[in-house]
Amino acid sequence: MDTANKGFSEAALSALGSGENSFYVYCLTDLKKGKVLYIGTGCGNRIFEFDHFDAPTAKAVSKCRKSGRFILNSHLTENEARAAEQAVVAFVRSVGGKKLKNHADGSVWGISAEEWERRFGFEAVQTDALNPDGLVLAVKLPDAVSRNESAETLAERARGTWTAAKDLIKKVKYLVGIDTAASNAVVCAYEVAGFETVETVKNGKTLTTYRFAFLPETDAAETLGLRQKSLPDLKFANGSDKTYIRPKTV
Repeated sequence: MDTANKGFSEAALSALGSGENSFYVYCLTDLKKGKVLYIGTGCGNRIFEFDHFDAPTAKAVSKCRKSGRFILNSHLTENEARAAEQAVVAFVRSVGGKKLKNHADGSVWGISAEEWERRFGFEAVQTDALNPDGLVLAVKLPDAVSRNESAETLAERARGTWTAAKDLIKKVKYLVGIDTAASNAVVCAYEVAGFETVETVKNGKTLTTYRFAFLPETDAAETLGLRQKSLPDLKFANGSDKTYIRPKTV
């Protein structure tokens, strides 16, 4: 079968998998120049199709005097294929030092072990070693580390809405986000500028909740001594999504 023009034979297609496990990861190369041009995912004859390329990618692939098409992994679900694609792209760019024509994944890069540690290495401290200059509200933001959430996403999650006694909410000076799925890593910290009251309905009951505003351009993590720190001994009451860290009394 002339696969360059017609795609896979029926037998070859069936060997790629079936049903939800019919996805694969592939790469396109310029064999004459020794270049990896594109890494992608698909099923069926996707590896031979050009309609999903942007114009520069289609042009680069079509100009190859000797092109190569390689199946890197097969029998995958779509989610597995996407994850594998990202890993291969990151490897090729970071370790292989290659430029790709991939248009939609420009943010995909590998990360060195040193940078990974710098970004995600949280030093454990005990809560009784802290002495904030005001009441700290600590809220659960699970999976923030594993998702590598942006500063904007973290701030939006941290704003709430949270339930608490209004007289206590009024005393909150700082809010910190705690990733309970990552040994209570402190993933964000803010100095509170104020709050608004929000009425929400839960299980048929109307609840008064509070949504915070934060002071811009303040480094609350540095002020509180919580930059790149975790609080493994911080306790949340059963079923609660928040707790408090209080100033020490003299």
